[in-house]
Amino acid sequence: MKYRAEIDGLRAVAVVPVILFHAGFDLFGGGYVGVDVFFVISGYLITTIILNEMNEGRFSLANFYERRARRILPALSFVVLCSLPVAWLTLFPTDLKDFAQSLIAVATFSSNFLFWTESGYFDTTAEIKPLLHTWSLAVEEQYYIIFPLFLMLAWRWGKRRIVKILIGVFVFSLLLAHWAAYQEPEAGFYLLPARAWELLAGAFIAFYVDRRPIEVPTAIANVLSGLGLAGITFAIFAYDSGTPFPSLYAVVPIAGVVAVIAFAVPGTIAHRLLSLKPMVAIGLVSYSAYLWHQPILAFYAHAMGHDAPLWHVALMLLATAVLSVFTYRFIEIPTRRRRVFATRPKVAAFAVMASAAMIVLGLMGTLTNGNAYRYPQAIVDLFARNDEFSRIVWLAKDATRLKDFDDDAETRLLIVGDSNSADLQNALNAVIGKDVSVVSAQVGVTCGNLFVPQEKFIEFADDNRFNMCSPRHNDLTDAKTFGLIDQADVVIFATAWTDWEADLMQESLDNLVRDYGDKFWVFGTKSVEFDQQDILDTCITGCMNWQTEPVPNATKINAKLAGILGNRFIDPLKLICADGPCTAFLGPETIVMYDGFHLTPEGSVWLGEQMKADGVIDRMGLGG
Repeated sequence: MKYRAEIDGLRAVAVVPVILFHAGFDLFGGGYVGVDVFFVISGYLITTIILNEMNEGRFSLANFYERRARRILPALSFVVLCSLPVAWLTLFPTDLKDFAQSLIAVATFSSNFLFWTESGYFDTTAEIKPLLHTWSLAVEEQYYIIFPLFLMLAWRWGKRRIVKILIGVFVFSLLLAHWAAYQEPEAGFYLLPARAWELLAGAFIAFYVDRRPIEVPTAIANVLSGLGLAGITFAIFAYDSGTPFPSLYAVVPIAGVVAVIAFAVPGTIAHRLLSLKPMVAIGLVSYSAYLWHQPILAFYAHAMGHDAPLWHVALMLLATAVLSVFTYRFIEIPTRRRRVFATRPKVAAFAVMASAAMIVLGLMGTLTNGNAYRYPQAIVDLFARNDEFSRIVWLAKDATRLKDFDDDAETRLLIVGDSNSADLQNALNAVIGKDVSVVSAQVGVTCGNLFVPQEKFIEFADDNRFNMCSPRHNDLTDAKTFGLIDQADVVIFATAWTDWEADLMQESLDNLVRDYGDKFWVFGTKSVEFDQQDILDTCITGCMNWQTEPVPNATKINAKLAGILGNRFIDPLKLICADGPCTAFLGPETIVMYDGFHLTPEGSVWLGEQMKADGVIDRMGLGG
């Protein structure tokens, strides 16, 4: 296969936005599309190789998987090996157990299934999962288990019929991706059926070129390849985390990649740009860079927190670059050029041993609950229990989500919000009267729960989050919720309020009271300073000694909301932090909050009791 420098340049276009997106640069809000660029490139290159060998009658599955093993496993194994001691030093037991499970998934190329099953509001946030990025490798390898076998079995039917079948698969996968982006977004993002069309987009170029070279006038090729680059660039800068993906929105960057691969021929501007030595150099180390960036960023977040100073981010990016060059030079090149593992049996032996080692280490970490013996058992049990609670509380709230009120209830309570409302519902369940019927309208992302025109979100929202506050996300735009508001006697909004949301609260409240009457309450944010390592260290001598303070910005936001709502505002921080330092432990091994924001079961009951003692329950008319 003839080397194409512009393809390596295109890899640079893919990997740099992905890294900068994960590093937190808002400008690259759609940087995640770089993964999709990789999918198309992979589909094109691998299919080209397979077709060339099949045409010559020399294709072998053993040769194919040997090449895949040389390409993927050595660098991946090296990054995992280097991550192990860092994980031991920086991860707490529950997080280390998650890391151990991801080791097993990496070894079996099932990471996408693991992270799909873990996806949810309370799961460890994406940026602190060291091996999260391996989901894309799993998607590719699952595809390359199926695709060559299909070609071998269908080869006798002829390429024309094969392409027709693949077109059917392509259309089905694209439609599935679009449906899943709105109905099952986690599954659509992580799983092969909704991603196969992207790999097939690259494969179709290979099938077309296999029949005849793509020959168009340079002027036309120049325009088409330029539009392709423009499409990729547009997606990188215009999309963000609120864009439904991979849906029909993904067609723009995918079509862009197809256009670049097909038409960025010598003499075009796109070819000259992508063939520049710096672009090619970045493209050559792109796989190693992709492997390294996520562990570096994730381990930093575990050790130092999320809000890294810019110079820290710069150092992490520099470390990614240095380690990428090292890995490419001393791991990738020697193994791919057979300087190491010169024969197939040696490659196979390495693959088996590396995978087995990851599985064994993963099982050890899983069965020991993240090597929990590093801490006193009582503390391990405490955080393990809270971690388990964090995974089930959302499901518990689902039981009352958008259900109808009980006809015989004396009081109808509607709670609208995010995980804050789940905590509030758990707290209220412990103290409200039995004749109160509770229904929740759950929002999975922070959309403000504000009754204002959509353009207000665009005007006020920060971090591009107004794109997430579309009708499909914001329950206040749901007809069912409107009906529930009309039926409810009491409506409480509870979410992780931000400054811009507080600024819109007065207008929202005025609109709600105008349309539905004066029955609205707002439950404030309850973030406190939370240092799990500090808790663990303190609990060795006695958990009750650990104290904390409210997050300053949370106090500021609650004060702003209180000024707008008066006695219709419920400030949880004034209850949690009533005696100066915030209440952290209710007993030697009974913590109030799981993570500085979400309440434990005991914490929920305690807060409900505090609300009742403070008279809030009676003021809302929910007492029994």
